[in-house]
Amino acid sequence: MMRVLGATFGLSVLLAAQQPAGAGAVVLSQQELDARRIAAAELELVHSVRLPSLSVPEYQVCALHWAPDGARLAVGWREGVGIVEVATGKSENRSLGRGLLLGAGTGGWWWWRPTDSAVLFVASDPEAAPTVVWPGAPRGLGWVSIDGAVGLAHGYLHRAGAEPGRLRIGGGGIGEVAHDVERGRLLIASNGHELGFGSFHRELCVHELATGATRGLGPPSPPGQRPLERPLGSVDFALDGRTAFAAGATLRSFDVASGTLRAEAAIPQQFFAVVDPLLAIGHDHKQFSWWNCRTLTVGRVEPLPAGAVADIPVRRFTALSPHRDLLALVVDRDLWIYRIRLGR
Repeated sequence: MMRVLGATFGLSVLLAAQQPAGAGAVVLSQQELDARRIAAAELELVHSVRLPSLSVPEYQVCALHWAPDGARLAVGWREGVGIVEVATGKSENRSLGRGLLLGAGTGGWWWWRPTDSAVLFVASDPEAAPTVVWPGAPRGLGWVSIDGAVGLAHGYLHRAGAEPGRLRIGGGGIGEVAHDVERGRLLIASNGHELGFGSFHRELCVHELATGATRGLGPPSPPGQRPLERPLGSVDFALDGRTAFAAGATLRSFDVASGTLRAEAAIPQQFFAVVDPLLAIGHDHKQFSWWNCRTLTVGRVEPLPAGAVADIPVRRFTALSPHRDLLALVVDRDLWIYRIRLGR
């Protein structure tokens, strides 16, 4: 009888050891798959361009924008734009007069001209004259959507064919913008500097274009200054639109529907952009970081290109293409364009 019981007990232990299909095993398997995908992601250098070859003076880059199809990249400085074709690496320079590159559109670029505070659409055809899109735009207009239907100035929302509308956010200064085109909404970071206090208001809001409703993400700001951190350097939506990300001295994710904080990572990121439902890429001026969007953890890091890291902090500009497969980075006098290779 004892031998039968012992054999039965031993068989039970053996069967238990051979059952890997429990809930824990499924979670671990997904974690392993995620880790492998993050480990397999890589940046493949497509072009390296010296800005003087674009007639762009070093240290004077003001903006970096992709064309909607990702075929061209515009590097803006205070007198014009340098344009690079991704397929061939060929470049050209357009002298537009003193102003600011605000974004890219189908067949051209949005350019703010401070002389008359007008926003122009400059066609890719060098023979075409610029078209005035928004006459009398407020000084310092900071962003125009790809389709040109929406623009943001300091505290104002511009829409084609309508009077500018006031946006009640933070200190009024538009810092960074992400556009969820599919759902018709904007993610806006307000980085208004409070003179005399040496601090920044830091607000993060979602604005619904259809209704005009604006709601904040995270806890409301107390009266007066909010000395939390330096301005937010980058914002983005998750691909499903349910999560918003804000990068600065820390990286945070928010539930868009409720506005509540989902996760936080005390890792400074000057740039952060979502690549696919799992992956995001960021950098802190020193190294690229591959992020797991779901857990807000760094899977791995890799250095910025040789020569991109300086002892003295300098202005850097980074832009992910509309198809999220190309990454452009400007540092000092150099432009790097990468193709993002993802493991499956």
